[in-house]
Amino acid sequence: MNFDDIGSILSSLSEEEMGNLSDMAQQFMGGDGNSQASADPFGGIDPQMIAKLIELMPLLQSKGDDERTRLIAALKPLLSPPRRKKADEAIQLMRLMDLLPIIEKFM
Repeated sequence: MNFDDIGSILSSLSEEEMGNLSDMAQQFMGGDGNSQASADPFGGIDPQMIAKLIELMPLLQSKGDDERTRLIAALKPLLSPPRRKKADEAIQLMRLMDLLPIIEKFM
């Protein structure tokens, strides 16, 4: 099972099902189920936001190589050390720019 599967499962759960899941997690972790923590097991974090973050995890972990980044990576051995550093920064910037539309979708 990967992050996509977990994200789709969590996002399909209703509030009641999420509550049942959190109660089971509390019991599994040794909680008594009657404490204040069981009323809000996520500590004020929205469970749907957690599901969205789980969907983003594979994108954040992926290399994200495309033609642009492969070209810059191929040119790096020919560059001076200061320019290699700038090439690395450019690759990171391109990856961040690719993530912006995805992040905006979740906001």
